[in-house]
Parts: sequence; C-alpha cells; structure tokens
Amino acid sequence: TSHNCIVCGARFTAVRPTARSCSGRCRITLSRTRRVADLVQRLAAAEEALAAAQDAIKHASAALRDLRTLVEQGGAKVAP
Repeated sequence: TSHNCIVCGARFTAVRPTARSCSGRCRITLSRTRRVADLVQRLAAAEEALAAAQDAIKHASAALRDLRTLVEQGGAKVAP
C-alpha cells in the first residue's frame, strides 16, 4: 500500500502496514523528534517538582525558626 511519509511528505510504498516513514533517515528524524518532545516534557515535570521542593524547604525552614523561638521563649520562663 502507498502512504505519505509523516516526516518529509514523500509518497512511498510501505512493506509493513505500520510503516510511517519512507526511509531510515526519516525514521531517525521521527525518533529524535519523539525523544526531544519526551525530554522537554520530563524537564518541565522536573522543574515543577524542583519548585515544589524548594517551596517545601522554605516552609520547613520557617517552621523550624518559629519552633526554635518558642522553645527559647519557653526555656527562659523555666530557667532561674
């Protein structure tokens, strides 16, 4: 059966029914395009996770400062 290559648009006769590209060069281009898109998506997810982790660290640091202040104030009331 005849198909159009999804990479370059050339018309080609597919040996396999699942063929989407006309040559090895177009298959490589298609593969790289998919890998780059996947990498961009993974980088975006990693950036979101990093921002969430930084936010959590900021809140934990603030909570520890408040707890330290409370402990120091409580210790001053008990000390002679």
